Amino acid sequence: MKGSGLPSPGKSRLGATLVFPLVCLLVATALPLAAQSVPIPTGLAAKGLTQGASPATVAETFTGLPYRVDGTLDEQGRYTLFERPDQIFSSPGLNCSGLVLSLSRYLLGRNIALSQATHDRLGDSGPDSPLGKDWDFGWDLIWNIASLAGNPTVLLPRAACVMNQGNNGLTQRGFALSDTAAWGEVLIQMRPGTMVLGSVSKMTPAGLRHHHVVLILPQAGGRTLLYHATPKTGVHRLEISRPEGLRFFIEEMERGGSKKMILLLEAALPARASAR
Repeated sequence: MKGSGLPSPGKSRLGATLVFPLVCLLVATALPLAAQSVPIPTGLAAKGLTQGASPATVAETFTGLPYRVDGTLDEQGRYTLFERPDQIFSSPGLNCSGLVLSLSRYLLGRNIALSQATHDRLGDSGPDSPLGKDWDFGWDLIWNIASLAGNPTVLLPRAACVMNQGNNGLTQRGFALSDTAAWGEVLIQMRPGTMVLGSVSKMTPAGLRHHHVVLILPQAGGRTLLYHATPKTGVHRLEISRPEGLRFFIEEMERGGSKKMILLLEAALPARASAR
């Protein structure tokens, strides 16, 4: 992916200002959510995805969808691939990025184009990049989506806040994903009426990779729900405000012994959606 431009400004919840920078005939009549019309596949409509649904109801309609490598929804509500948007599937299937993008469309009421979501913000991850093509795909994706909601907030534990993490995917990686104490600090910062997008990164023999993304919905009463898609389980939900839910997520991500980090961006939901 080619492109240029700088990430939008962001703020740390703990105060320091930081500079950061889906032939498919499953589509029902285009139904508007918030300010824009976002087409709803009939399969998701049958599960309760409607205009006026609460954020948690919207997210729940995606649970149980199967995993598809590179799978996403396009702007017409058709299941397709990020790399081959001309290839349309009659059955559902999403990867982690496809889930986060598709869910975000309905939560924000914006029919986000594939090109908007995958824009190479710093022009540093194209086919000729020394770091490898799409090495920071997850980082670009969450910043691109969160920025459409306004000025995203970076959620960090105190220890990470004192460090300048820079303004690119190499240095801005958040905190250690396995650090339960750090999770405790960021979970209490999460607020109903927002969504939190996360990019998981790890070091590989080929270098750093932002290889997985998640979407988190804080709920009233202190519940915090994480949604993501994995090859083994497909689209599923974890209640990470419960110790066992957070522990399962960490174990799910840390299989194989690799140590990973997670960057969390908070974005405000539209007032009408967040009020339900």
